Amino acid sequence: MSGQDENMGSRVEDSVYAEKSSDLWEKGFVKYLTRQNLREKDSGYDALLKKYVEEEGIEEESDQQYLRMKINGDIVIQSGGDAEDVSAQGTGSWLSDTDTVSITSVTEGGYALAIDRFDEEKKIEEKVTFNAKVVKVNYENDLVKIEYIQDGTDAKMVLAQTVLVTVPLGVLQSGDIEFSPTLPKRQQDAIDSMRVGVLDKLIMYWDDYAMESAPNFQANWDEVSKKEWLQLITPETETSEFWTCFFNTRRFNGLHTMTAWIGGSDAKAMELMEDQAILDIAVANLKTMFGSDVAPPTKFMITRWFTDEFSKGSYSFRSVDLPFDNVAKKISESVKDKVFFAGEHTSDAGWAGTAVGAFETGDMAAKAMARSIDDEVLVSIHHEVA
Repeated sequence: MSGQDENMGSRVEDSVYAEKSSDLWEKGFVKYLTRQNLREKDSGYDALLKKYVEEEGIEEESDQQYLRMKINGDIVIQSGGDAEDVSAQGTGSWLSDTDTVSITSVTEGGYALAIDRFDEEKKIEEKVTFNAKVVKVNYENDLVKIEYIQDGTDAKMVLAQTVLVTVPLGVLQSGDIEFSPTLPKRQQDAIDSMRVGVLDKLIMYWDDYAMESAPNFQANWDEVSKKEWLQLITPETETSEFWTCFFNTRRFNGLHTMTAWIGGSDAKAMELMEDQAILDIAVANLKTMFGSDVAPPTKFMITRWFTDEFSKGSYSFRSVDLPFDNVAKKISESVKDKVFFAGEHTSDAGWAGTAVGAFETGDMAAKAMARSIDDEVLVSIHHEVA
């Protein structure tokens, strides 16, 4: 959605968007990418797009902006990595895949609901220690010693036959958790070589009073209320990829809610800004798209996954020249059948970067741990703790 002319009808926008999508994207860059991936070494999307624009003689700035916008939305935001760093060979199939990802939800849903249904009797919750920061995993002896700090107190310790490490890749790379002995070099090198992407969101909500104060905004939004993704293309390169990708959730919840997405180094830079400055940029872009009377949202929320102490990034991504699945497999290897690893970054089955990958690898690791546990040793642990 360009929004350069407030009077531009959605029908005209749809036809222009569809024509550009077909000629420049599906029939153009995506096919070009397929040919390049078959005969050349791996490359990032920035280099490939530059080459494509030069070879095809694409001179119109709006066409170049459209292509950059598509890469930003389909690659940078999806992976969390900059276009120059994301592997075209490793992710090219995402662009040409005819299957679509469905948007699913449940009433009053979210991960909390899934956990509650999995543990309806709250038996698991009773065994979880909350607000505990693990600082050391010592697997030198027969039993693993896990040291942790809870609510700022002195370090505490628990003993176990096995331990499952599921912290995000960014935390694993940071060294905040000490392993003693150090992890095998093969595994540590794999951990260090994988790239962590950053995806952040600005979630906005307007109540009825706010929308009544902005009739043009409401009318223009009504025209595209059933469109899920809205993108801003501007004449200037500098403003084409910063808070310009919006997910419109009105068709799902009936509310005036919209989520702005940002990825890669733009997301890292954004996280250092004050909330109000961030919101001002997003609202300014919405004014370009919907009209000058766009009102600030009644409520908003901003994620900051890169600067989050317990995340240090969003999830892994397939970077240039990295054999991702092989690296993920090395990270997932258990150490002496005592230290096990799981998480999206250990998925070598195509589900890296997703909750599915985290769940499946956790399930596999749990089964492997169960096979390695000695019941007699387990009894002795209980006696020792008691």
